[in-house]
Amino acid sequence: MAYIQIFNFSHLMTEEQLDQIRADYDIDDVRVERIPIQLDLDKPIEQQVQPLVIDVLKHSAWADLDAIVLVNPPGFSAAAVLVARELYDSPFVFEFIRLKRDDSQLPPKWVLAEFFGSPKF
Repeated sequence: MAYIQIFNFSHLMTEEQLDQIRADYDIDDVRVERIPIQLDLDKPIEQQVQPLVIDVLKHSAWADLDAIVLVNPPGFSAAAVLVARELYDSPFVFEFIRLKRDDSQLPPKWVLAEFFGSPKF
């Protein structure tokens, strides 16, 4: 049975965001693997991001291919580009999650905006 595997390189996702994803895919089983990123901007970013992505690709149980794989990229654009590049070189298909700020409520919330990056972008 298919499930959704999220690799979260950003802030913790809320239950409301996960519910939006469940509804959009009509799948209840959503698994989130948080990959914390703390970059030292005085050192080369590529050398810090690449090992994180390689580790995710090598050690994740989702590789049984029953998973729909979503990636919540880091907020720092340079790191997000490097994550995308590393994933593009992998044999797996990923979609990216974009969250947007919803200012219609106080306090503002981050909600699901879209999925993008169709097969092999």
